Amino acid sequence: MSPAGWEDLRAAIGRARALLCDWDGCLAIDNRVLPNVVDTLRAGPAFAIVSNNSTLPRPAYAAMLEAQGLSVEERCVHLAGDTLLREARLAFGDAPLDVVGTAAMKQAARDLGLNLEDRAPKAVLLLRDTGFDFTTLKRVANHVRDGALLWVANGDVSHPVECGVTPETGALAAAVVAMTGRPPDRIIGKPAPLLFHAALAALQVEPADALMIGDNLDTDIAGAQAIGVPTCLVDVTSWAAPTFQ
Repeated sequence: MSPAGWEDLRAAIGRARALLCDWDGCLAIDNRVLPNVVDTLRAGPAFAIVSNNSTLPRPAYAAMLEAQGLSVEERCVHLAGDTLLREARLAFGDAPLDVVGTAAMKQAARDLGLNLEDRAPKAVLLLRDTGFDFTTLKRVANHVRDGALLWVANGDVSHPVECGVTPETGALAAAVVAMTGRPPDRIIGKPAPLLFHAALAALQVEPADALMIGDNLDTDIAGAQAIGVPTCLVDVTSWAAPTFQ
């Protein structure tokens, strides 16, 4: 399956009632929106972001999009990390949880009422932590060895940046698994169906009437196709064409 060119992408968008869009490597690189993306999405149907991002909470993510000309309601932003925290609040209540992630996500966890405690936690919530180090790995691995559940925001081992690739949550999880011999108890992000279904509900469309635009065959494309959403595989060159008139 080859990435779509401009005409293929334009035709696919024209047939859809709503769009589900990945972010990193699809609409943006290093969180900078690609040329022509804003004009293209403004000219198309309603859209939602469906991303495995786990470094920002939903309000901050929506504000970042707005600053780059993409106006998206918070209800149409569906992120693996944000969703993981919300699912954990439902599942674990006030139980102690070791949240491994950015300062922004730890604060988001507190705002949701999660009990952040890195001693004898009920579960480890593993998000993309750019400060992940030897000490963190040792602590998390021993929690899991002692019986704590391991919930992971997403299984991606990397995502594209301007200079190549950067580590993702799945790479951190792989280190924990290597030390414990235990796979994660739950992985929230794509290709799992949770984010896709939430986006479809927010846009009020059936799977067959939407279009998933993504750059990753294993997560964006396979995950969407598994629930009946048509897909369009893109890369950064897909947007290098005249904008809609």
